[in-house]
Amino acid sequence: MSRWKFIVVPLMLCMGCAGTPETENTWQDITHAPKGSTFSGGNGQYVYAPGDVVEVYVHREPRFSGTFLIHKSGYIQLPRVGPVYAKDRTPSLLKAAIQTKLRPYVRYPKVTVSASHLSSYRVIFSGQVRKPGTYSYNKRTSLLEGLAKAGGVTSKGALVILIRKTSHGSKSRYVVNYQALVSGERGLDNLFLERGDLIFVN
Repeated sequence: MSRWKFIVVPLMLCMGCAGTPETENTWQDITHAPKGSTFSGGNGQYVYAPGDVVEVYVHREPRFSGTFLIHKSGYIQLPRVGPVYAKDRTPSLLKAAIQTKLRPYVRYPKVTVSASHLSSYRVIFSGQVRKPGTYSYNKRTSLLEGLAKAGGVTSKGALVILIRKTSHGSKSRYVVNYQALVSGERGLDNLFLERGDLIFVN
């Protein structure tokens, strides 16, 4: 049995995970994930949240283009078109939703969506990091960059455990060897922080 399995059980108990459905208590060792793997509900894309500002460009249609704030309701308000739901959507999903809304006005809408400004999101680091605590970010940040901001991993830190909420309300739990993360092995370069992540280093 690999070392991380001995660590996971007490960690689950101390975090109040006991009693949750069995499907939520599964852990995925991603140390040797295939190259190009992503570990996000958005397949590696950023997932929009209220407070983000998105730039929408509709080819040859300036009347529908512009920069729009995602309101607390989760919607952006497009001119002439009306509200489009953006919360928890990736750029590609938001693009598809806008294209659908535009079809009554534009026969073949060509839409580009990008983030003009990202609202800050928080991630918690604990365990064997030199500066444990809650950190805020307003740009796409890798797990390795996040660990560096938390002061780096102590000499006792060997495994990085990431607990992430999914869009369905359940939790995904990943375990990765710290040295493999530092070396940039395989698909680990696609491991980016997301809003609400909990990082525990053991």
